[in-house]
Amino acid sequence: MSTRTRCIDSTQGQALVFYACALALLVIPAVVFVPEVFGGADQPHHIPDALTFPQIEVPDATSTLALGINDRGQIVGTYRDAEGVIRGFLLDQGVFTPIDVDIPGATRTEPTGINNRGQIVGNFTDAKGVRRGFLFDQGVFTPIDVPGATSTVVYGINGRGQIVGFFGDARGMHGFCGTVRPGRGRGLERSWTLGRQCQGAGQAK
Repeated sequence: MSTRTRCIDSTQGQALVFYACALALLVIPAVVFVPEVFGGADQPHHIPDALTFPQIEVPDATSTLALGINDRGQIVGTYRDAEGVIRGFLLDQGVFTPIDVDIPGATRTEPTGINNRGQIVGNFTDAKGVRRGFLFDQGVFTPIDVPGATSTVVYGINGRGQIVGFFGDARGMHGFCGTVRPGRGRGLERSWTLGRQCQGAGQAK
């Protein structure tokens, strides 16, 4: 007869036996599923790595936001300078480099992602006050605008040059995924898809 059956049968017998069985049913699963609690010699304790949070502060900035990082440790983000202007930055090996979209009338540059190729994506506000995305690759800024959208916001780029974000139109907000044109490094692949993963899109060269 199993332990569980004996416990059920004991409910018809002495109360002390029932409580002992009930306690056993609580303790045994704990021993089975959480053995480290009981300090078994063959169950080494796991000690999580210590977490550190070094601050990232652009010199002379009134605020700094780190928004993206790649496997090389390069960090991009945005900061507010002493004059209140929102600008972007790249932090590479301890050196801050400002990033400002060089399109006429552009303001509020906000880099949000960087891949291992050093391609940077983000957002800016144009002369008409419209939010637009950008790709910064090999020193060249390329606007990213979903056709028919009233605004385009870009959040990330992976090693294949696939870009994700969202856009607004008359029907509301929608996610999108696009790919940098192979061999050109500019603009979006014509076969970009909305609200789904990029499927069948070419890789950035």
